[in-house]
Amino acid sequence: MDHVLRWFGLDPFTQVDRITGFRFVSDSGMPPAVLWAVVVLGLLMVFVNFLPIVKMRTSVRVLTSLFRIGMVGLFLLALMQVHGKLDLRRARPQTWLTLLDDSGSMRTKDVKGDSRFSAAVKDIGEVRRMIGRRVKIEETTLSGDRVGEEAGAKTPTHIQTAIVRELANRPNLQRMLLLSDGRDLDKTDFLLAGEALKSHGVALNVVVYGTDKPVQDLLISARPERTVIRLGESLFIRGAIKDPGGKSALVLTLEEDGKKVKSLTMNRESFPWFEVVYKPETAKLHRYELKVAADDANPENNSVSFYADVRDEKINVLMIEGVTGFEFKLLKIALETDPLVHLVTVSHKPGGGVSVQGGALHKNTEDGIIKSETDLFKYDIVILRDVPRFLFRAGGDKSETTLRLLVSFVQKRGGGLVAMGGQNVYRAGGYQDSPLAAILPFDLSTSLSKDSQFPGRFSVNVVNDQYNHPLLRLQPDDAGNRARWKKLQQLDGCNNVGAFRPLAQPLLTRDAKIRTATGATNVVAVPVLAYMDLGSGKVLASSVDTFWRWQLQPDFDPPTPLETLMGNVIRYMAPEPGSRAGSVNVTLTDPTPSLGQTVTMSTLLLEENYEPKRLADLAVRVKKPDGQTMTLYPRDLNERPGLYEYRVLADQPGDWTVTAALNKTNRTMRFVVRGADDEFADLSVDRQSMTHLAQAAGGQIVDNLPAWAKQADQRPVTQQAARDLELWNSPAILFLFIVLICADCYVRKRQGLA
Repeated sequence: MDHVLRWFGLDPFTQVDRITGFRFVSDSGMPPAVLWAVVVLGLLMVFVNFLPIVKMRTSVRVLTSLFRIGMVGLFLLALMQVHGKLDLRRARPQTWLTLLDDSGSMRTKDVKGDSRFSAAVKDIGEVRRMIGRRVKIEETTLSGDRVGEEAGAKTPTHIQTAIVRELANRPNLQRMLLLSDGRDLDKTDFLLAGEALKSHGVALNVVVYGTDKPVQDLLISARPERTVIRLGESLFIRGAIKDPGGKSALVLTLEEDGKKVKSLTMNRESFPWFEVVYKPETAKLHRYELKVAADDANPENNSVSFYADVRDEKINVLMIEGVTGFEFKLLKIALETDPLVHLVTVSHKPGGGVSVQGGALHKNTEDGIIKSETDLFKYDIVILRDVPRFLFRAGGDKSETTLRLLVSFVQKRGGGLVAMGGQNVYRAGGYQDSPLAAILPFDLSTSLSKDSQFPGRFSVNVVNDQYNHPLLRLQPDDAGNRARWKKLQQLDGCNNVGAFRPLAQPLLTRDAKIRTATGATNVVAVPVLAYMDLGSGKVLASSVDTFWRWQLQPDFDPPTPLETLMGNVIRYMAPEPGSRAGSVNVTLTDPTPSLGQTVTMSTLLLEENYEPKRLADLAVRVKKPDGQTMTLYPRDLNERPGLYEYRVLADQPGDWTVTAALNKTNRTMRFVVRGADDEFADLSVDRQSMTHLAQAAGGQIVDNLPAWAKQADQRPVTQQAARDLELWNSPAILFLFIVLICADCYVRKRQGLA
C-alpha cells in the first residue's frame, strides 16, 4: 500500500498501517467558464467519434470515447488542483536506546572474569543480532560520548542527569535500556528520572552488572593549605586515607615535577588525618603528586595531584621602636635570621632623632613615623614595639593622621599590623580613645582592673589547646609542640588590655591575681596574645614585650622559640604573595577539583594606591587537557569592586591551564582535575537504587538481557496521522494521462485512422 500511495504524492517517510478516511478538495482559482469550456471541448471530442463520416466499429467508438473522457477528466483534475485528504494510521519500528554506564567503576572485572563494561557491550551486540531490523536500536553512554572499548578511568556516574538529557534529545523514544552497576554519584532517589520517563511514555529496563560483594578499594584525599607560597616557606599538605582493607601502615610518596622528593610511612592511626610538610627549593609553578603505594583494584584514586606557585618574593617588614633597648635588639636578631624577611627598623633615640637600619622603602626616614600612604603601603607588615602615642602627634598633628594611616594600612592595604606591649602603650600609654584602639583585639577597658600593668613573672596558657594554630606551631609534631610550650621560660609583666573583643581569636592568656573592691583576691585569666581579621588585613596584639626571654633559652637547639614564633607571625600576617598593587593573580577556591565540578577562580586587581581597579579589560584564557581553549572576559561587581570572579566546568580530567592577562601583565596558574573519588569508594553494585529507579519509572530489572529481548514487545508503533496528497501534481496522474493518450493513438492506428 505504501508504494502505491507514493505514486499519488505520499512522502517517502510515512509507513501506512491502515487508511481510515479519504476526501477530495480543490484549491484552484480557475474561472468556471474555463472549466466549462474544457468540458464542452471534451464532449465535442467524444461526439466526433460518433459521426457517420468516421468509419469504425461501435466498440472502438465507445473505447476511444472513454479514453478521451478520461483525458479530459485528468486535465480538469490538474486545472482544479485537486488534493486528496488522507486519514491514516502510521506504523514505524520502535526506537530503543541503550544507555551504557561508561564510568570508572564499570572497569571493575567481576563479571565472569571480564569488566562490567565489556559484559554490557557484549549484551548489546547480542540483542542487535537477535532483533535485526524489527527495532531501531540507538546507543549512547552516561557521559554522552560514543561507546568505546572500555569505560573511562575517571568518568563519573550521573544517571538521572543522563536520562533527562536523552529524553530531551530523543522525542520518539519507546524504550530505554540502562546498563549500569548503579553507583550513582548524585545519590538521588530517582523520582525525577522516573516521572520524566513516565511523562514521555518511555518504558525502562535496567540491567545491573557486577557483584554484591564490595570490592576493597583504597582512597586518598588531600589538598595543600595554600597554593601560592614564597620561596623559603613550607608547603603543608593535609589529607586522609580510607582503607577498608585493614592495612597497618602505608608508604606515602611526594613527587615534585615527576621527581620523588619525600617519602614517609603512615601508621593506620594517622589514616583519618595526616600532614605532609615540604619546603620547595626553587621558585616556579611546581606540579606535585602525593600517592600511596598499594596493590589496589582501581589505582586511579590512589594519588592526588595539584600545582603550587612558589614565588621568590620577600616579606617587607617595618619595625618601629619607641626607645631602643636590648629587648629591641634581640627581637631584631630573631627577624633578621629569617630568609623570607626584608627588615627595616626605625628606633627613636632617647635624646631625639631616629636610627634607621635596613634598606628603607620609604622616604623621609628622619621623620621616624611614616606620613605618606604611598610609602607605608610599600610594606607588608608593621610591628609597633612600645611606641608612645605622642610620637604620632609630632609636629602638632592633633588628628593623629599617621596613626590613622596604620588603620588604613590594615583595612585598605590588607597589611598585617603587630602591636606589642610595653611601658608606653595600651592603657599605660593612653591609647583608649585613639584610632588604633578601634582595631585592636583588646577593648582596653577596666573590666578586669583599673591598673595599667600586671607585674610579676608568669607562664603563658594556650587558649583552648590551640597548639596546632599556625601562629603557635613551634614544632612540627603535636607532641613535640606541646612539650616545647610547656618548657618555655616565664615572661615578666604584661599590660592590662581589658578583655578580648567578640570578634577576636584569643591565643594566649596568663593567670593574674587581681584584688577586688571588697579586698578579696581572685585569679583571672588575662589576655596575652590575640588575633583579629580586619577588612583585607590582620591585626595581632600582645600585652607583653618580654618575648625576648625565649631568645635566650640555651636548652633548645636553633631556631630559638622566639625565632620560630616570629617566623609564624610574619608568614601568617603577611598578605598573600603576588597580591601587591599592579600585579595580576589567579586564586583557586579548590586546588584539587573533581570531574564534573564547577571550578571557581578569581583575580584581585588593585590600583597603585590599593583602590579597587574597576571595569578592567581582564582576559582569562583557559586551556583544557585536550588542548581546547576558551577566553573569558569577567567583570567585577559593585558590591565586590576589583574582584573578578570566573568559573569553568571541569568536564575533562587532567591538567588545566589558566592565564589571566591585563595589558602587558599576566599570571598563569594550573590545576589538576581528578576523577570522582566517590566512584571508587564502594565498587559493589547498588541494586537497591536501580530497583527504586525502575519502580519510579514503572519499569523492571532485567537479569538476562538477551533472554528478555526474545520475548520483548517488538511490534511497530502506530499513531493517527493526516496527509495531503497533491493528486493533480502526482506521478500517477501524469503517467495515467500519458497512458490514455498512447492507448487512444494505438486504437486509432489499428483502425487506420489519423
